Amino acid sequence: MSRITLAILLASTIAAQACAPALNWREFRAEGTALKAQFPCRPAGHERQVELAGRQVALRIYACQAEGLVFALGHADIGDPAKVEPALQAMLQAGKGNIDGRVVDDQPSTVPGMTPQPQARSWRLAGQLGDGRAHESHLMVFSHGTVVAQGTVGGPALNDEHVRTFLRSIEVRP
Repeated sequence: MSRITLAILLASTIAAQACAPALNWREFRAEGTALKAQFPCRPAGHERQVELAGRQVALRIYACQAEGLVFALGHADIGDPAKVEPALQAMLQAGKGNIDGRVVDDQPSTVPGMTPQPQARSWRLAGQLGDGRAHESHLMVFSHGTVVAQGTVGGPALNDEHVRTFLRSIEVRP
């Protein structure tokens, strides 16, 4: 390959990277649920057993990282309508505890298709990680029937546009 061809190839690669969008928003549907969201990167899923409202449940979490922020959508079927409100409150408190956070803003959650619940909230938190690094997060909890769900964006400093884009994209659509 000649030096000129190599230089053109290198220049076009750099130009293509410079023009590429920083975030690649894509529609994502949580398998086995009616939850849908726009993620800025390809989320990976994992499941773990957690205690919510006095019950052991399988919490499924889909998450990815872009521009130093973590975007996550988690859900669990609590199985008992009477346990939904305490489960939502437990999810909020766990999010707050994860970063030893304080609530900076507290609003009702509004997710298209959700089941109305008084504990469906959207919290902006400021705190720090276990190693002392500053951390901010915006988490939103809501439910659909007995499925409780949480959307979260977190990182050292939140980008309000990215937070709005992600959290406003979450909906319940069968």
